[in-house]
Amino acid sequence: MQLSIGNAKTSSAFFISFVFAFFVFAGSASAQDFAAQSEAQFVLLGPRIESGLIWDVERRRDEAFCSMTTDEVRRKLRKSSSAVVAAAFEILREARIRCAARKLGIDVGFRTGFNTSVGVGGEFGLNSTTETQTIGSNGVFDPIDAARKAGINYGGVVGSVGIGYDWKVGSLFSPTRLGAGGSFIGVNVDVTFGGGSKTINGIPGIVPFVPAATASMDMLRYRRNVGVDFTARVGTYISPTTSIYALGGVATSSISLKYDCPSTGFCGFGGATPAFSTESTKWAVGGVFGAGIETKADWLPRLLPIENAAMSLYIEYRAHIMDKVAIDVGSVATRSTSQEVDLSYQTITAGARIRF
Repeated sequence: MQLSIGNAKTSSAFFISFVFAFFVFAGSASAQDFAAQSEAQFVLLGPRIESGLIWDVERRRDEAFCSMTTDEVRRKLRKSSSAVVAAAFEILREARIRCAARKLGIDVGFRTGFNTSVGVGGEFGLNSTTETQTIGSNGVFDPIDAARKAGINYGGVVGSVGIGYDWKVGSLFSPTRLGAGGSFIGVNVDVTFGGGSKTINGIPGIVPFVPAATASMDMLRYRRNVGVDFTARVGTYISPTTSIYALGGVATSSISLKYDCPSTGFCGFGGATPAFSTESTKWAVGGVFGAGIETKADWLPRLLPIENAAMSLYIEYRAHIMDKVAIDVGSVATRSTSQEVDLSYQTITAGARIRF
């Protein structure tokens, strides 16, 4: 739902509140431009109280603009500044494009407001590594040789779900404003499930006290379980039904380390420690950035009946640069290891976004 009160104070405050965000994302429009647009809309339409779904409010506003004649517009603007006059005619030009497109059955741009998404794709390691910090058994720590770091690049299948909110903001990347608005900004929260795993034989950097062949029988298994991304995105339309966008933000992800000490490995050497298998999980934090392409799919609601929903399809790439996290697994009283793990990863997903 949207409620917008079209008097001068509230309209100006609405646009001014977004000025600083727009500068962060693109820096292409000035505060004066938005103030002029706000005043021009008020001069043309007067005080308005509008409620309803966002795209329905936009449609009614366009119809009001398109019903005006040029003489009527000039009469309303006769006491306005040149900046406001220019902004008013730009608003009218864009509205008339949208009105003409709707008459032809073309709905330009995506619906703004709340949306949900679901996707599936692949996950790939991003130069991930593990470095041995300590190895101990029965309270005694083994020496570690120079080869204490190992690469653990991995791959797997991921699923994702998300929720977000988008705003149309005119054109951020071009002086020409197209269709229903050349650009949009948004915020999203996305959760991924599943992901890559990697098993390495032996603990990096450990050979002492046991033959190398025996030590290599121990196994460490790294797995990424669940990730949560908090991102902002900015995009532009490359056609009336397709957009490209970039995104960035913060990410957190759970990382598991499983240690198998089999009877054929260290735990069977000399009978000092019984065989065991144990696992520990930690959460890592980091940053995420990426890009995607999205296109409208108006035919999807007909296949999956969802009342009052607009749907689109997207393909998206994300790179997650995670901070290193130390994971301790096992027990010093028997056998344990501490690994400093970097499980940075990247994903490519494809899915559908539903806009309400």
